[in-house]
Amino acid sequence: MQEMTLLALAARSADVTGDAEDVADDVREMAVYLNITAVSGTSPTLDVVVEDSPDGSVWATLATFSTKTAVGVDVVRANRLGRYVRARATIGGTTPSFTFEVKAIGR
Repeated sequence: MQEMTLLALAARSADVTGDAEDVADDVREMAVYLNITAVSGTSPTLDVVVEDSPDGSVWATLATFSTKTAVGVDVVRANRLGRYVRARATIGGTTPSFTFEVKAIGR
């Protein structure tokens, strides 16, 4: 089993892409958790995708969370194909701010 922080807990008001995490060779499936602890702004939206890559430069979408507008926790499950994994978040709205983190557990 391997635990990874794809995006550390922080307040964010702009799009962000996490660093590539090297996944152990024996990890074949992942549970990815999105934890949102605070939201502000007018009509704020948060879209988070998990991507994987065989080489750390070419990325494909592995899993997608539904669009978020409020505090809460969600999980997606995915079969990992590439050697690397990362999270990418897109934030929208008028003066939006989301405090959130993305963590993964692979096995």
